[in-house]
Order: sequence, then structure tokens, then C-alpha cells
Amino acid sequence: MSEYVTVARPYARAAYEFAKEHNAVEDWLSMIGFLKEIVSNPEIMDMIQSSGSNESLIKMLTAVTDGYVDEYGLNFLKLIVENGRLAVIPDILEEFERLKDEDEKKLQANVRSVEKLSSGESEKIRKFLEDKYQCSVEIINTLDPDILGGVIIETPKEVIDASIRSRIDELAEVLKS
Repeated sequence: MSEYVTVARPYARAAYEFAKEHNAVEDWLSMIGFLKEIVSNPEIMDMIQSSGSNESLIKMLTAVTDGYVDEYGLNFLKLIVENGRLAVIPDILEEFERLKDEDEKKLQANVRSVEKLSSGESEKIRKFLEDKYQCSVEIINTLDPDILGGVIIETPKEVIDASIRSRIDELAEVLKS
């Protein structure tokens, strides 16, 4: 997530709670995803930045989102525009997805390693995390030669650093003292 995560959380939480209450989580996921595509489009962002007032911006966005965003989504978008938070939409989507996964007892873990994990290694880490967090876990393996060996496991709840790089850094600190 970017530096906007703190700003995005209350918007995402409000949207998620509303969507859940109205049995529309998937619809809201699609709507916020569509809004993310809009604010990620450079041509549309140029038009947005040159639109002038919030009123003209809302009018333009209403036209662009017609058929893709319902009346509640449009109210949500208006609130975001009025508060000058369009740039936060990608983070709102990411936080909304995290809340959905948390509610559905799912967790995504990014496991950084020097080489691609074998299926056995991946399964072992997945099982460890499922036992620890009591939820289903999806492992995403990212290659990172800077860690030298071992793994760094990043979840929304914590970071477990079992890399050789961190051990070397710890040893260097001990030797300095």
C-alpha cells in the first residue's frame, strides 16, 4: 500500500460495512475496481485535473461511470471528490479487498525468497500460517536476491524475517557493540 493507506481505511471500512449490510460486497468490489481504473487512466486524470470545480468533476465522473456504478456508489464517489481523495481510490480498493478476505477468513502471504519455492516448501509455509492464523492462506512467492537465503513472510498481520540477510545484519550489530 502507498502513503494513502491511513486515509483509505475509513472509506474502505464504511464501503465494506455498507456493502455487507446490503449483500452487495461483490458489486462494490467491482464498482471500486472500476473507479480505480478511471483514476489510473492518465487521459482521464488530465481531464479530472483540468475540470475546475468539484461540481463539474462530479458531472463528468457521473457520465463516465454511468451503468457501472449504482446510486450508492455514485454517492460514495461524490464524497471522495468533495474531500479531494480521488488519488486514494486504489488504496481504498486494496483495503476493501483486505477487509473482505479478513471477513471470509482468508489471508494472502507474500513470501520473498532467493529462488522459487518448491511446492513442498510453499505447502509447509501455508500450513504453518493457516495453523497460526486459523484461516485459509494463499501464498504468493516473490523472488528477492537481496535476502541471500531463507525467506521473508509478509502478511497483513505481521512480517516474519527468516532471511540470511537479517541474520548477517544482526551479527554485525552484535560485533559492533
